[in-house]
Amino acid sequence: MNQSQSASFHGRDHGTHAASAADLRNEIALTRIAIIVTLVAALASAAVILRVAITPVDARGWVHTVAQLLFLLLVLTMIYGSCVYQFTRLAYLGRLLVHRRASDEELHRVYRSDQAPAVSVLVPAYKEEPDVVRKTLLSAALQEYPNRRVVLLIDDPPHSTSARDIAGLSATRRLPEEIQLVLDEPRQRCDKAFRAFLERQASGRLEPTEELRRLEGLYRHMGEWFDFQAAAHPIADHVDSLFVELTGPRGLSPRATSSRSPTAVSPRGFRSRSRPSNASATRISRTSPTRR
Repeated sequence: MNQSQSASFHGRDHGTHAASAADLRNEIALTRIAIIVTLVAALASAAVILRVAITPVDARGWVHTVAQLLFLLLVLTMIYGSCVYQFTRLAYLGRLLVHRRASDEELHRVYRSDQAPAVSVLVPAYKEEPDVVRKTLLSAALQEYPNRRVVLLIDDPPHSTSARDIAGLSATRRLPEEIQLVLDEPRQRCDKAFRAFLERQASGRLEPTEELRRLEGLYRHMGEWFDFQAAAHPIADHVDSLFVELTGPRGLSPRATSSRSPTAVSPRGFRSRSRPSNASATRISRTSPTRR
């Protein structure tokens, strides 16, 4: 992207943000007006109902008073719910107004960092189909975040008498190990390539053109690995098709890699580009139920 394209892109982004901020301010103003109208209407309604309630119309005045008070309680309950919603909406809009989207550079800085905060991805499962759990675990494992742990929480009854439940629980328990084995091959390949890169760098034997060729080959292998996994994944419905599409080799085109300048090679850059969605940093754990 050249400078004029970059300036145009950021200009459009700034214009969109300005328009969104103006819309949010309008929504905040309307919400405040709605809160005021609601409170005024609540006070007016309460005054009218109380006046009617304390004015006996016949000998059965206490019945009339109780009925009016119950009606007032009902009205106040609905008004309370409306106020809770509107104040929550006002607070949400206020937070949204001051929110600043992280830039691509900030996101890349976190992804390339060795000191990123630890994140645990919890995947709860209760009598879920193993195929659904598998897709969920793979989606979590292939996220681009460096320091994370994927934890499968199995809450199935451990002593079920149903043959179907027993088979499903057994298959679900095997998933973490099966997925770890699938991810081990590309992880080990990338780790080996990175260690070799560091050795060449330490010995002063770095050739930028040759390093780019190696990196391109690594990208191509990762793309082929994703293609193989996609071809092996059974397609039963549109959910499977979408899963394969979203977890495919996005951004792993060798063409994109080969177009980089030789000066783009660095230890941190090589590390961030030599891992398939950082799968090597992913640990998949399993917890099983201890009750029931």
